[in-house]
Amino acid sequence: MIALSDERFRRYLKKLNVKESAYLTFYIVGQDNPHLPLSEQNIYSDTILLKNKHSGEILALKGYSQLSSAAIFSMSDQRMSIAFMIAALLWGAFSFAYLKKNQQTEEISVTNFGGLSYSENEGRFYDATQLPIHFTPMQQQFMSLLWEAPSHTLSKKEICDALWPGKEDANDTLYTLVRRLKPVIEQHTDLKITADRCGRYILKIKDID
Repeated sequence: MIALSDERFRRYLKKLNVKESAYLTFYIVGQDNPHLPLSEQNIYSDTILLKNKHSGEILALKGYSQLSSAAIFSMSDQRMSIAFMIAALLWGAFSFAYLKKNQQTEEISVTNFGGLSYSENEGRFYDATQLPIHFTPMQQQFMSLLWEAPSHTLSKKEICDALWPGKEDANDTLYTLVRRLKPVIEQHTDLKITADRCGRYILKIKDID
């Protein structure tokens, strides 16, 4: 095999970085060497075969250019692949920011008072150990009213109008509801429900002896 560099051969090459490393090879293919040598590290052109009618020998002409992996990558059209990669990175960053924002929102929506916490996202009360407190539907509504009220205080009339809007006198029903709810609150939290002289129910922290 004979390898040589030829300016006339390089002149017709379009890529400047290919021109600098291109060369021609001449390889004799016969019975002793029936195959052409190929290299995966080279870029090469189609092979031109010239056969001698008398001797049967074949002259194979092939143009080679030795390039690095970086040079091959720079010559290839990777715009579509790069665009998809950038889009994937942006989507990943957006998803991460969205999840982080949701986590922060959830943390903000959980309020605590006297060992009792309330998750606005779930609409559920938890004790100090983060276990859910199981209220009846009416107890849940009553606790939600007290929890959201200013200073956790509501009058009996406000509670009755909210829970039993069509009932003329719901005082006895309210009294029964509070009586059954008090031990549940005191068992799971540091809070208690009291009634003052003005006819208001208050959710407050237990007195420390």
